[in-house]
Amino acid sequence: AMALYNHVDNKDDIYDGMIDFVFSSIELPTQDLGWQDSVRVIGANGMAEFTKHGWVVTLLMTRGNFGPGSLKFMDHVLGILLDAGFSRQDAHHAWQMLASHTMGYAFQQATGPNAKLERDTHELETQLASLSDPFPNVAALAPELAQCEFGSEYSFGLEIMIDGLAARLPTASVDE
Repeated sequence: AMALYNHVDNKDDIYDGMIDFVFSSIELPTQDLGWQDSVRVIGANGMAEFTKHGWVVTLLMTRGNFGPGSLKFMDHVLGILLDAGFSRQDAHHAWQMLASHTMGYAFQQATGPNAKLERDTHELETQLASLSDPFPNVAALAPELAQCEFGSEYSFGLEIMIDGLAARLPTASVDE
């Protein structure tokens, strides 16, 4: 273990390298896709890597350094947005929104109640349905809430973001 410190300065360098490794593992879309499909591919590929390496999201939230892998990823996403015609300000906001959405879902998936245990959905549904008096809307949606699947929920939110971003582009750029 001590031999490792011949190659890095300290533990923080190891953490930064681990984060950078995960970002470097995210497959980036080819240039021939339109911006909307590119964002979908990046979202799906990012979620796959962040789910595979569940520890990275928590570690990422405590670190502020960007290595070459994370900078390449960020540059690629920002390039897609700028090339699509977004203003610099909108590209920045879109980046923050997409990153937050992806990190939030990956964090929930890695650390939530289902991360380590198989949830008894019938038990949860029964519990939520029993709350009809004080919380009628929760009770009404008990089957859906109990069956929550992170992948489809993430994709739903991503599609809403893509639709909202498309509405901010000049009409000539929306379909590209």
